[in-house]
Amino acid sequence: MQKKSKIVFETPYFNVEEENASNGRFSPFYKINCPNAVVIVSKTEDGKLILIRQFRQAINKYTLEFPAGAVDLGENPEDAAKREFLEETGYECGKLSYVGSGNEFASRLNVQINIFYGEGAVKKENYLKEDGTEVVLIYPKELKDLIETGDMDNFSLLGVLLFVQYRIKHKNILDIL
Repeated sequence: MQKKSKIVFETPYFNVEEENASNGRFSPFYKINCPNAVVIVSKTEDGKLILIRQFRQAINKYTLEFPAGAVDLGENPEDAAKREFLEETGYECGKLSYVGSGNEFASRLNVQINIFYGEGAVKKENYLKEDGTEVVLIYPKELKDLIETGDMDNFSLLGVLLFVQYRIKHKNILDIL
């Protein structure tokens, strides 16, 4: 079976593509194409995690997330990570390391997520706060408490933490942060 596809819906942020599934079983198949993205797990100089609280329309509630965003056309992931981190938090990392990349919700999303780990983040002066986001600084123990009580239910954040743990080879996921 020849694979044919067409864009059936498009926005500035993503498009939906219809194609014949290669096995024919799930035809037509629909996938969401998004720009590649970056996620930044980072700590301040005093060991606090830098998170973002923002409203997510799809689930109609505020979420607590790591700073993240799209890789612009022609931009490399490291530059995107630095840009997104500064835009969303007003911080710059003393050291930013590439951890690896992977997929998220691969049954429907066509996107590569690039993960970075930052240390020694400091607030930049004259930072203009991005509308709709709030920077939240918490110690790793506080994040652990949120996970244990069920108040942290963002599986993307938890998956990124696990990925960073295995790539950086630490015994306890929150010890690395």
